[in-house]
Amino acid sequence: MSTLEREINYPIGVRIKDERERLGLSQSDFGKIVGATKKTVFSWENGRTAPDAFQLCRLAEVGLDLCYVLTGKRDNSRLAAEEAELLANYRQALEPARRAIRGAASASAEPYKDGGMFAR
Repeated sequence: MSTLEREINYPIGVRIKDERERLGLSQSDFGKIVGATKKTVFSWENGRTAPDAFQLCRLAEVGLDLCYVLTGKRDNSRLAAEEAELLANYRQALEPARRAIRGAASASAEPYKDGGMFAR
């Protein structure tokens, strides 16, 4: 593998691991979805190799954010069920409730901004 391939594969591998963990899957279970072994998934996550297009498409079908894996930017057009429910409730709420929701969201996110003491 060339140095350039390694430089490209490594951040993709880190994001694959992020997505696998977000989906709550072990390396073995993640690999089974696409017919790969735990060792292969480990190799993807460490940037030694990368999944092919067909494997990425199959993983996207089960919830992997393909846009994030490839570019590092989240695809916010696909909301999790919990997020979609929250948005639907917000849209149905009257304006005073919407203000309260926005205030609560801002207040709860504030400690995490700019690496604050509660940063994740």
